[in-house]
Formats: sequence, C-alpha cells, structure tokens
Amino acid sequence: MANTQSENTSSSDAVDRTSKPLYIKNSDLKTNQGKHLTDYDLIDPIKKVIGDDILCVQLDRNLWRVYLKNVESRINLLTRGIEINGVSFQFYDSNPYATGAKSTDQKTLKIRICGLPLSVADSAVHEMLDKLGVKPTSKILYEKIRHPETNRMTSILNGTRFLYIEPLPDQRVLPRLHTCAGLQCKIFHFGQPKKASNPLCTNCWKTGHNRTRCTSDAACKVCKQTGHLPGQKECPYFEQQKHLTPFCGSEDVLSNFYPCELDICGVNHKSAEHAFQYIKAVRCGDLEAANTIKEADTALSALRFGKKVKVNQQWESTKAEVMQDILENKCVQVPMFQEKLRTSKQSTIFVEATFNDEWGSGLDRQGTLNTKPEHWPGSNKLGQLLKKIAKKVRKRKLSDSVNRKQRNSNRDQSRQLNIVQMLKQLRTASDSDVSGCNPDSDSSSDEGK
Repeated sequence: MANTQSENTSSSDAVDRTSKPLYIKNSDLKTNQGKHLTDYDLIDPIKKVIGDDILCVQLDRNLWRVYLKNVESRINLLTRGIEINGVSFQFYDSNPYATGAKSTDQKTLKIRICGLPLSVADSAVHEMLDKLGVKPTSKILYEKIRHPETNRMTSILNGTRFLYIEPLPDQRVLPRLHTCAGLQCKIFHFGQPKKASNPLCTNCWKTGHNRTRCTSDAACKVCKQTGHLPGQKECPYFEQQKHLTPFCGSEDVLSNFYPCELDICGVNHKSAEHAFQYIKAVRCGDLEAANTIKEADTALSALRFGKKVKVNQQWESTKAEVMQDILENKCVQVPMFQEKLRTSKQSTIFVEATFNDEWGSGLDRQGTLNTKPEHWPGSNKLGQLLKKIAKKVRKRKLSDSVNRKQRNSNRDQSRQLNIVQMLKQLRTASDSDVSGCNPDSDSSSDEGK
C-alpha cells in the first residue's frame, strides 16, 4: 500500500503543468442517440491517432481539455482530429470561449497590452484598437500572476490585458509602443520583429561592434576623425567658450552628486541623484531597488543601483518633469544652490561636463569648454533645466527687490505726509495763540471791562 502511494506521488510530481491543452466543445460531441460522450469514450479515438501519449482528458462545463505528453503528439492530434462513430471532429488550438472563435478553422491572433493602469477603462483600449484597424474576436481579459517555479496561476492580476483579434494582413504588425487614454502602453503579438541590437563603439564611434573588439584608431567623439581628442585645436569644432558654467562631481553644488539633505514628498534623500533614482524605481514598480537606492552611501552608488531598474515608457515620458521638480526643491532647500543660480548672468550656459549623452554634454570638462555647444554629442538636458530655474530665481529676486523699494517709497511718502500734517497743526495752534493776545480783538475788549 505504501509503495502504491509512493508511485502515485511520484507520478503526480512528474506532471508537466505548463503543457498547453487542445480544446473541443462538449456540445459538438454527441452520439447518434443525442447523448454526450464521457471522458472514457474519448480515450480510444484519441489513442488511434497518437497512441498512449494522452496525459489528461478533462471536462470543464462545456469544454473538453486534452493534455498530451509531448508537442509532436499535440500537433498530430490538432492536424488530424478524431473520428467517433464515423463522424470527424477537430480540436481548437486555443480556448474558443476566450478567443471568440466560431469554428476550429477560424484563425485568431493573441495580443497583449502592457503598462496601462487598471483605472483605464476597457472602452479606451477598444478605442485604441479601433484606430489601429484591428478586429477583436474576444473580449478583453486580464492576466494573473503565476508562481515562478510551479507556474500555477494565482488570483492576483499582473496588470496586463490580452485579447484575440482577427489575423493581420501579410507583412503588417502592430506598433510596440502606442498611446491609450493619453498614456503610453506596449503592445505585443506573435510576428513582431525583435528590436535589433546595434552597439556603439566608444573608441572609433562607429556602430556594429563595441570597444573591446575595435581594431581602428581612436577617434574624436565630436568630429569622428582620428589624431586628436575633443577640445583640442585640431578638432574642426574647436572653440573656447566664454559664458559656460560647467559642473560635475560631488564637490560642485550644481551637480546632482552634491551631498545635501532633500525632502521630496516626505522622503529624505542624501542628494538630488538619490531622489531621482529613488522616484524612478518607485514609479517603475521596483520597491526593493528603491529602498537600496535610498540607503546608498553616495550619489554614484545610487546611480549604479538605479541603472539596474527596468524602466517603462511612462517613466521615459515623465522623467524630465521629475528632474525639474527635484531641482526646484533643491533650490528652495539648499541656499548655496539657490545663490549660485541667482547670481548667474542671463548669458550663462549651464552644462554638466560628463560623458552622459542625455543629461550632459557627452564630453569631459576640457572637451566641453573648448567645443562649440551645437556640436556637443550630448543633449545637456540638466543644464537646460538649470538655466530655466535660474531665470525664475532671478525674476523672483527682482520682483522682491521692486516690492521692497515700493514699500520703502510708500513709507517715505507716509512720513512726509505725517510731517506736513504736523506742521499744519503747529501753524494752526500758533495762529490761535496769537489771535488770543490781540488788544483789538473783541475778547480783549470785554476782558478790560
């Protein structure tokens, strides 16, 4: 008895729970007498096609699921079908109640839509699909989280929606990125081309290989010519800049690496870089990384942890606004930073002199100072944000100065008015006294009587 129980347990553990079944509607399987078939009635017809490769035959309401031991048997049974009492029956490749298929030969295409909040209504998704020119064959369904080892499905949603549509015409694919209800989302389906990797060499600045496999001579990142580096006079775009304020590193207050206490939305951070990477991790759903970033000792460590976060399209479209909010908070909370911006001239060009091609110039300090700004490889988004904030700070300071002068002027005018009124009162009192001592006046005449 113990051996039998052991054998049953071993057999259960060996079941492949990830195998995809074939489907057939119970309402389609009827005998000549109009009675429905049982699971036992299906075994022999299936064995005639694929032998003993049957794993499970299961009836769930009006739907039969047939699990097989290998992919070859599944393809064979799907192609040939079964015959019962001289009548042929075909299997569905996918659940017909999920795909909306009306017959076994109706083809459908599954699409997955990721990155949309649950608050976005399904009607908005249908509107997006209508604009894309697709024809759904099923309603919108929601994926559920599966156990990473057993692949068993839980009852908790993972936020991804899916549905089935009519097959797309030849050579046509849906865009991976699209807008739904004003938000960016991702669309996936079979047949979409994979994003090709095209590495950039940081030695010769050509694509198709990386630095470790480069056999060419080192080239200038600005002009792509050999024999010199960015910022050297040999570069055709060499020009000494006069109105630049380059910054980088933890010792420069303009840099995001500068250590300072920042309170952003009730969370204390050790630098602007800590705050930026923390918000990125939170908005991308990686709370573990967010806590690691928050506790990082230096801004450089926070940056390295932040690079490991898998970002979404929504973050890409909002990160510039997040950076501006952080810098504006830094301007309020770090007086030294605010003073640096306030005392800058309108002609000043702020630039992060780092190799970051998005936030900085893409060059080191020397290359930045001696290269025409329009030929910097980087976009210098951080410098542009600082220039915008500096303009606000100067304008606010000028407004405060004007208001202060106006208040002082009003105060002076008030004082002048008070003095004038006081002098008038003194004159009036003096005239009254003189009038009382006049011998020709009536009062004086009466007094002598």
